[in-house]
Amino acid sequence: MQTGFAHQSLAVVRDAIAANLDTLSAPDWIERVVADVPLPLQNLVTDLAMAPLPERTEREVERYVRDVTVALIDRDFLRQKAELLGRLQRADPTDRVPYTALQRELMRVELERRNLRDE
Repeated sequence: MQTGFAHQSLAVVRDAIAANLDTLSAPDWIERVVADVPLPLQNLVTDLAMAPLPERTEREVERYVRDVTVALIDRDFLRQKAELLGRLQRADPTDRVPYTALQRELMRVELERRNLRDE
């Protein structure tokens, strides 16, 4: 899934993280991510990596990370939904095949969003 970011710097950081997921357990993982972003963004990666989590126990950290992840995925589903609704409003309802495909995609995104919240 490709998450849209309004701030291009965060999209670049996201792409560097995605490119290095296969080495996530490596001790130099952050350094690899830093190396994959342009020089002006390297401090941003380091700052994000060093930001303390606001929770203390392992269980609280797990819950916090899960909630943040779910919120980010939910936000992307909302972005996709808004984009699809815009496309649906501009689509010609008499052209049934693309119009129906947009409706189905909109239903799929909403179902995935609801399933995410129910998990």
